[in-house]
Amino acid sequence: MPSFTVPSSLLEMTRVFREMKPPVPDAPWSFIVWQKHTGFTRAPWAEDWPDDEKHPFKWDKTARAQVKAFVDAFCSMPLASKRQEFTKTRMTDTHATGRATWTVAIRSGLKAWKINAIVGKVLKENERDRASLLRRHGERTLPDMGAAMLDDTRQELAEALWGTDICTKQSNYTIMHTSVIGVANIILAAAWNTMSKAVNKDVKDLEEIKAKVKMSFGELDAGEVTAAKLKQYLRDSSKLMRLYKMFSDEAAEKELEEQRERLSQIRACLGVDEEGKSTGTMSKALREALLRLAGDHDIAEVEWELEVQLDVLDGEGAGVPMMNVDESVVIEWESGTEDYQGWSERDVRNALGLEEEGFPSFNEFIDENGVKTPWTDAAWFARPYVEGENDGRVKLSPKWHQLIGIFKMLKNAFEGRPLMLMDEVGLGKTLQVIGVMAMLAHYRSFYAKCNEYPGWFRGKTFAGNAEIPDLGHVLVVPFSLRAQAVSSDGRELGFSGKQPMGPINIVGANPAALIFTKRFLVGAWDEIHQNRNIKTAFFAAKKLRECCTFYIGMSATPVQTKPQDLWHVALILGVPGFDGETEYKDMGREVNRAARKDRQQRRLAEALEAVKKFSHGEDGQGQSELALVSGKWIMVMRKRFAGMVVRRTIHSEDNNKKPIIGLPPYEHHKLLLVLPADEMEKVEAIMEGVQKEVENGKSLRAYGE
Repeated sequence: MPSFTVPSSLLEMTRVFREMKPPVPDAPWSFIVWQKHTGFTRAPWAEDWPDDEKHPFKWDKTARAQVKAFVDAFCSMPLASKRQEFTKTRMTDTHATGRATWTVAIRSGLKAWKINAIVGKVLKENERDRASLLRRHGERTLPDMGAAMLDDTRQELAEALWGTDICTKQSNYTIMHTSVIGVANIILAAAWNTMSKAVNKDVKDLEEIKAKVKMSFGELDAGEVTAAKLKQYLRDSSKLMRLYKMFSDEAAEKELEEQRERLSQIRACLGVDEEGKSTGTMSKALREALLRLAGDHDIAEVEWELEVQLDVLDGEGAGVPMMNVDESVVIEWESGTEDYQGWSERDVRNALGLEEEGFPSFNEFIDENGVKTPWTDAAWFARPYVEGENDGRVKLSPKWHQLIGIFKMLKNAFEGRPLMLMDEVGLGKTLQVIGVMAMLAHYRSFYAKCNEYPGWFRGKTFAGNAEIPDLGHVLVVPFSLRAQAVSSDGRELGFSGKQPMGPINIVGANPAALIFTKRFLVGAWDEIHQNRNIKTAFFAAKKLRECCTFYIGMSATPVQTKPQDLWHVALILGVPGFDGETEYKDMGREVNRAARKDRQQRRLAEALEAVKKFSHGEDGQGQSELALVSGKWIMVMRKRFAGMVVRRTIHSEDNNKKPIIGLPPYEHHKLLLVLPADEMEKVEAIMEGVQKEVENGKSLRAYGE
């Protein structure tokens, strides 16, 4: 059976959306994001195309009519097999011209619209690009599409191409329409084919560049050294190292180590390193020629290129060293809730204005197994609850520390200040954010009846306004967690809430541009530290804050690689005191200067460890220059976050001095499991195969060692 192509899959999208209620007859050409990619303002076959508007495909009225007839005939066919056969270009029926016009235009359009660049960006952000896959695979071939789990990127790719218009609304949530899966699969398959061809080309290029680098070094080693030849050698070496680092197999690692040694020797002879001595494999002629060349006016460019290449080889990038922050280490921020530590749960509820038990808009119960939801099992949830009866329902109510967190965030919302929610994993950051959305709906309803807010907020204004705006909310999560977030929030929020919360838009990171045209009451960005680099994601997160009345950043580890990370997160959130360009540049210069000094002194490893300690509030006295400089700036920035941080850990305690995690201390129990005989035979056969491949020269890295 023939399969759909991209041109025919786009028609399949049109057919499915035409049959929806209400219908969307011109999908996906009526979707704003797709229009931005393609330049179309309506369907290509539209009859009412304005005379003064240029058609991107340059179709005249006759061509549009022919294509429209072909599209209408396609959409009228009930069987998928008939539709697939109908799109084959070799057919000679009355729709041959319209079919050929459509197919040729879409194929050329895919290139003009730079669809491959969009696909490449999505794959790279999800570590499914060819470089990431080759590093993990450990061989100079790609794993198959299934092993690479490209399916995980389909939803993000679909939203990048068509935006949230591909989603259908289910209660307060939006779910991607399944009809776009076919198009995304075909585009991913095409991208996979392109990547496979690129890998084959890279393997061929590697051997050619390797031979060229070897020949160039042979000339240098014979004493034929000029600045021009040395720069050409470094350019070729850079290409070679890029390929070796991409493949990252055992042979590549060996070649990279040899190249590192060679470049270090050249750098030493140019006077960049200590005493300009070299004891490696370079010939006397090359060493003497390099020493003579050290006075050449072009040598500064050579020295810079050497520094950059050695930094890349050492994994440092071209600038500040990167910190490996261990998330299990406690970052010594203040909790931000110290003023409420003595409050009982009743005190918090009174401050929130909650006289009854339970929580506004939250379900009274959840399924203890996490399977049933009010959307799918309304009758099961509606049954009368009998205390002590174990029917699988568990009463739902935020814990003490979550109520405190909700109150603190609401307080900041009323004061018009953003908040960084830095609770450790497992303490319920998302529940607290949803709780804030629910409480604001409760307050809005309360204000409409009483002309004031309840609890602590009585007599207060909301962000300078008397009444809370009637707006929806947006929660941005990593794409890998989007389905989990929808499922989790669906368990907690129910139909029976006394106040409607307004829609909660749960979107993946890098949300479609359409979202920036809307206004939201509460916006929250999970894992906000992933936007720390000044790139598109940074500006997207910052722009979203401008669309929200109250903005929350969620991250247990905002400092990931360098002190500037915290500054960038502050800019996203709109924390005051971070708009000084001169101060920011001073910090960058001081950090870079300290990093260079430490690198020259061969204390890079110590510097990285010391910066990590400073970022976590530990004593860095007596450590490297980089540690002292970074620690100074991190402490300055922490003070500016005062009042805009909530940070609890698994070691934090509630008002009764009990751990808020609510779990007993864990113990390790080692269990000896005996596999059945047939499974043992399979394991032994696999290990025998691995042993033979290793004996034949295959690296253990390929097996995930």
